[in-house]
Amino acid sequence: MNKHNIKYILLLLLFFVITCDEKNEVIVKKDAKLIWTGDYDNGGCGFFIEADSILYKPENEGIISPSFKVSRNLSVAIQFIDLFYKIETNCQIDSIPQKANAIKLTYMDLNEELN
Repeated sequence: MNKHNIKYILLLLLFFVITCDEKNEVIVKKDAKLIWTGDYDNGGCGFFIEADSILYKPENEGIISPSFKVSRNLSVAIQFIDLFYKIETNCQIDSIPQKANAIKLTYMDLNEELN
């Protein structure tokens, strides 16, 4: 191999390293149910989101308005980034650990009126 070939290969490798982004975040839009299970301090598990029969756990659930902490499920429109791992929760006393897909919420709006 001559010097030009080695330089070409190194430049090509450098190009792939720079342009390859492992954080290809895709924002997903769905209509979903927002489920409030109760405060963590009282044995609850906070918020869950169910869409297309899949249970999601928002990592950043602190951004959800406290006014959404109601006993019934709420119909919401959401946008989120799938984090591609599961969160295991075991919040209820004597409950079986539950796994939900981890997401990061980027947008949420009610599809109904909050009464």
